[in-house]
Amino acid sequence: MLYVNYSYVLGFPVTVMNCFWVVISAIFFTTLVLNHVLAIKSKVSQFLAQYGKAKSIHVDFDIPKRWFTHFYVVASSFNLISLVSIIAGCTGSLFYMSLFSWMNIHASVTPTGDRLSLVIAVLLLTIQSLRRLYECLYVSMFSKTAKLMFVHYIWGLLYYPFVTATVVSECFPIYHLSVGYLTWKHCFGILLFIAATMIHHQSHQIFANLRKKGGVKPNSHGIPQGGLFYLVSCPHYFAELLIYISIYLVVGHMCKSFMLIL
Repeated sequence: MLYVNYSYVLGFPVTVMNCFWVVISAIFFTTLVLNHVLAIKSKVSQFLAQYGKAKSIHVDFDIPKRWFTHFYVVASSFNLISLVSIIAGCTGSLFYMSLFSWMNIHASVTPTGDRLSLVIAVLLLTIQSLRRLYECLYVSMFSKTAKLMFVHYIWGLLYYPFVTATVVSECFPIYHLSVGYLTWKHCFGILLFIAATMIHHQSHQIFANLRKKGGVKPNSHGIPQGGLFYLVSCPHYFAELLIYISIYLVVGHMCKSFMLIL
């Protein structure tokens, strides 16, 4: 069922996607305050916040970290279907409405934005998920002993499809959107996306090479050097942030909800 009116709180439309991000943000913020501000390290807060080598709580249903690849299998599949559906929607097909209506995304009678911005944003998200899938399959060297918490695994499976769904959530119905035209925000956003993608890929290559130097050592981890590691401690996270900022530049004027992701 698609709704035809928005309710607004603090300028943000009240949609299922927005409610999801608000709840998730509240959980992470509360966990951060408990662990690092109040220094109240309950088992629940540690369970939610810690991962990788920093994890101090181990449970029986931890799963292999190489399952990280599943995130991008799901994301790439969802994004490709979404992209094709949205392009079809721009040409008059209503299939995309069936795809997203099961998520109960609200629709606006007079949605803001344009079709070009929507297509570019979803295209960039699709490229991002496909590239990360390639890196997981052919670049990254996952440790055979590294584990991933089940709750983090479920979160990863949901996160990327929900990002795309959030972008689409304020653009219903697509046939009410104007066609749009290329602007400086599109161009700058695309250029920033390309630069950030190169940094992101380079960082993952550097990580992988640490375990290939002197023979494959899947369980070792050295000190990364080169690229932006000389300037920032986590260039892969920095680049990922730039990627989301680039997408916001493309679609931010028509999707206030994307601010909740940032």
